[in-house]
Amino acid sequence: MTQLTETVRQNADNASQANHLAMKAAVIADESNDAVQDMVRAIGKMNSSSMQISEITAVIEGIAFQTNILALNAAVEAARAPVNKVGASPSLRVQCAALHSVRLQPRRK
Repeated sequence: MTQLTETVRQNADNASQANHLAMKAAVIADESNDAVQDMVRAIGKMNSSSMQISEITAVIEGIAFQTNILALNAAVEAARAPVNKVGASPSLRVQCAALHSVRLQPRRK
């Protein structure tokens, strides 16, 4: 009878330890879930920021493209301008500057 009582007591202790470990595991799982949720929110914010950056980049590319067109137009107009007595028109200097500006612009993909 004593041996049976001891076995039951040991089983109860083991069950208590298993319960304690299961509770600790549940707490750790909850903390991990919170960390994952925080990470998901952070990734969502990064995605939103990335889309905003993409939109801003598209606007900048559009401005650069328009600037290139304006520079090319200035070069064409400068080429049409008459040459003054010194041998170079002021518009020729504008043309050179405009062509230089076009060469410095990155090519659109």
